Amino acid sequence: SLAKVSGYEAFYGASATGLVNCDVSLLDVAEIGSNKIYIPNKTVLINENTGYTYIIMLPTDYYCIDVSRPLFTHQFKVIQGSFKGSAYAATGNPLETLHIYTGGLFDREYIEVKVDGERYTEAASLYDMTENSKEYILSIGYDNELDITFGNGIYGKQLNEGQSVTVNYVLHVGALGNIKTSDISKLSIASPVYDSFGNSISDIDFLKFSLGSNISGGMDSDTAADIRKMIGYNSRSLVIASENNFKLFFNRFSFIGHTNIHSEDNSLVVNAICTSNYA
Repeated sequence: SLAKVSGYEAFYGASATGLVNCDVSLLDVAEIGSNKIYIPNKTVLINENTGYTYIIMLPTDYYCIDVSRPLFTHQFKVIQGSFKGSAYAATGNPLETLHIYTGGLFDREYIEVKVDGERYTEAASLYDMTENSKEYILSIGYDNELDITFGNGIYGKQLNEGQSVTVNYVLHVGALGNIKTSDISKLSIASPVYDSFGNSISDIDFLKFSLGSNISGGMDSDTAADIRKMIGYNSRSLVIASENNFKLFFNRFSFIGHTNIHSEDNSLVVNAICTSNYA
């Protein structure tokens, strides 16, 4: 709370991301009963070795796999975590703000806000929203809380009383969700796929998933010690401005072991040397 008052928003970590390959088993193609299968966006995979879930992120609602071409390898982007949602009815007040308690680590890069089913986009600040634009402001509240603020008609669109607002966000496990291609991991699908007729396919052992790259970038949240250090050193202009800012920024990454950062007096150049964390 003291850090937020001073202008610093606590970092609640980031989801691990990467690529997975999907192959169709030749032995099971004849048992599918459909020439095509459809994988929905946000289909869930599970790592059977750790129990952590990973979400397939598609640019469309569905991805079609032609099972008549089983030798073709399909590749998907995944993020570690699980989607959680909250629903509200708008009161119609100007600058209406929703307070959402997440109860865990969340990734602010994967937050979806919809009003009556229509997607709203995030704005950097209130004054960046144009008149009646369908935008919102996102800030980090106290104790794992998301604050989502809508407009007032002059800056952004003001909500009408009774409008349905849904917010979806991703909860993750931070650095524990990282997977190296050399790690022993078994990925299996944990949500339904569909045939050409829209029927759910329950037996989906014919889809074989493997790592297409390291799943990396998962980061834990700031510790209390890190947040205490940031008080008094955070940048009011939302940029990394001092040596201390850079040190704390690099400390968030689990794959960085040691940093040596220095800057000459009255210089805008910051020199940084980072070594990998081989431990």
